[in-house]
Amino acid sequence: SDHIHTQYGYGQKIWAYTLAGLVAGIALIFAINQIRIAGLFWIMLNHRDQFELFHGYLAPILVVGMAAVFFILWMRLAPSSHDETGNAAE
Repeated sequence: SDHIHTQYGYGQKIWAYTLAGLVAGIALIFAINQIRIAGLFWIMLNHRDQFELFHGYLAPILVVGMAAVFFILWMRLAPSSHDETGNAAE
């Protein structure tokens, strides 16, 4: 009984963490994209000759880079399937 309860509690923790990461990731990408669009609009109005550089190269690198950093941090902070002694959670 304790064995099943321990697994169930751990499974809930993983799903809650996964859902929180998914929601936070979507919100982050949405916010970054809004900033990207506003920035590209400003560049188009004020530095039209630089638009292709920012639209085609720099902005996508920024979006993908920030998404990658978020994912790496999210994975590093994920709950471990091992306890403090290094044994697998039961």
